[in-house]
This record gives sequence, structure tokens and C-alpha cells, in this order.
Amino acid sequence: MAPTNLEIDPVFLEAIECLPDGISVFDADGRPMLHNVQSEKRFPHLYQAFKDGAKTYDEAMAYSVRMARPDFRDAEVEEQVARFRSYTESGQTYEVKTPEGRIVQITYRPMSDGRKVAISVDVTELRQREKELKKAQAEAVAASNAKSAFLANMSHEIRTPLNGILGMAQVLEMAELTPEQKEQVSTILDSGRNLMSLLNDV
Repeated sequence: MAPTNLEIDPVFLEAIECLPDGISVFDADGRPMLHNVQSEKRFPHLYQAFKDGAKTYDEAMAYSVRMARPDFRDAEVEEQVARFRSYTESGQTYEVKTPEGRIVQITYRPMSDGRKVAISVDVTELRQREKELKKAQAEAVAASNAKSAFLANMSHEIRTPLNGILGMAQVLEMAELTPEQKEQVSTILDSGRNLMSLLNDV
């Protein structure tokens, strides 16, 4: 837990340090009043900026953004700082990637006297599972589409010669046939029509 002038029960401080989530309390100017180790581990540049003398949240956040994205121009840094400030003011939950490559979800909540508490939750595994699920769903859709295309193609390939068989059987049916031959042609036609019905269902 970061040094603080606040008198806080040491048992409570110990409990805060045991949490898997990061927790930070900021004063009305956005300066950290206290935070646990998990928060500092996830956002080292932000807290380093305050240790080095940053007076405001915006100043510390600008330093943090520059450390994370050295390729950003000043205007891009300012844009990012404004975006993060809007999250602290609105309480909107957002996600960032830590220097260790973890995905962390952050939410700010107002306290008395303009203070705010920030909670950070690691959602890396959750996002990975979601990604794997989306991949599996995409693969399932692709497999289903391939199956449908295969069945449609096979149905077409079978239907073409079957139409020829049915057509010729119908011609035979109209010829002068013995009763036995008529029964045989009728069987061919019934079987062919049943097969065509199955193909249509497919």
C-alpha cells in the first residue's frame, strides 16, 4: 500500500493488499491518496510519474501514455489523456493493456469531497476464452456452410441422371407392356420419385 497520511486500520490495509484486483483512491485533483501493490504493478508509469513530481492526473497520465506509446505525437497524447479523464468523470468501464500484456478492466466511482476510487480487474483469461469461442463458432459456421455446399452439389449431381431415369421410365410406361413389365416400370417410377423427394428434402 502506498504511503498515506490517512489513519487506516492495518487489518483493512492488509485485506486490500490480498485482493486480486487493483484498488486506488485519488483526491479531488486526481492525485493518488492510497493504492495497493496490484495497482502499481499494473500501472507503473502512472505511479512513477507521481513519485517523480507530477502534480495532476493529466500530467501523470500524459507521462504514462508517452511511456506506453513513444510513437505518439503530442496531439495524440493529449487526445488519449482527455479520453482517460472522461472515463474517470463518467464512471464508464473501459479496458487497457498493461505493460505485462494483461487486459485490465477499469472503473472509477465517486467518493465524498471529490475523491474517486478506481478498481482494476484482470479480464485476460475471459477475453481469451471469448476469442477462442468466436473462433470455434466461426469454424462451426464454415463447416456447416461447407457441408451445405457439398450436399447441394451432390443433390444436383444425383438429380440430373435421376431425371433421365424417370423420364425414360415414363416413356416405357406408355409402351405396350406385359402386366409384369408394367409392374416393374411402376416400381422404377415409385422408387425414383421417392429418391427425388429425399433429394428435395436434403
